[in-house]
Formats: sequence, C-alpha cells, structure tokens
Amino acid sequence: MHGRQRPLVARTRERHQQIHERIKRGDSLRAIARELHLSRGTVLRFARATDVEQLLVAATHRPSVIDDYRLYLHHRWMGGCTNAAALTREIQQLGYRGDINTVRGIAVGTGKHLPTSPTPVSFSTPHTSAIPPLPRVIWCA
Repeated sequence: MHGRQRPLVARTRERHQQIHERIKRGDSLRAIARELHLSRGTVLRFARATDVEQLLVAATHRPSVIDDYRLYLHHRWMGGCTNAAALTREIQQLGYRGDINTVRGIAVGTGKHLPTSPTPVSFSTPHTSAIPPLPRVIWCA
C-alpha cells in the first residue's frame, strides 16, 4: 500500500498486536476487553485470528449498500452524468437506501472504482477539422 494506511487498517493492526501481547502475558479475555474498552466478543475474534490479515480481509471487503448499483452508476457516469445528487435520486428510485455522500465518495474517487471523470469522446478524422465543435451540454434526468 502506498502512502498513509486507512484508519480501519491501522486500528485493526494495532488492536491485533495489543490483544496478542496481552494473551502472551497471560491476561484473560475479560481483562483485555476491560483494559482496551472493547467487547469480549471483539477480543475473542481478534484472539482467534492467528494472522492480522484474516481480520483485514473481513474488514476491508465488507458488502456496501451501494454495491448493487455500481454498474448502473458506472454506465451513467461514462454517459456523462457526473452530478452526484442526480445519480443518487436515480438509484434511490431503483431501491438504494443510502445517501448522497456514498455516491459522491464513489464518484470523486474516495470510494471504490468509478473513474474520476468521464472518458472523453474524440473525433479525429481528417474531415472534421472544418466543422466547429458543438458546445457540450449534458443534462442528467
């Protein structure tokens, strides 16, 4: 991973290390939970994980409320609709129960896998140079 670790990843690594150090020390799960202000179930989950990667896979690959709408959003984005509010309204009509922030996060690249801008369409045939370009106006329904 390049740059700064995501907060969830950093916190998971730190907790795993803290819990396993305390287990080696002989502390009970209840004492560890009390000391780290975690539930006993959380401490148990971390204790059972022999490797921090087991926890990270589960933490970073959780399903999202927007997963079912990613393909639709991708097609609309590539079609030129880059207005997060309009895209949110469209997928809410399809059953999306989240809010604009999730859509906006995906659209601007803080989320997962939508390009940050639509792919430009170029017309590079030699005969089009005499025709002035049309103004680009895109309306999102």
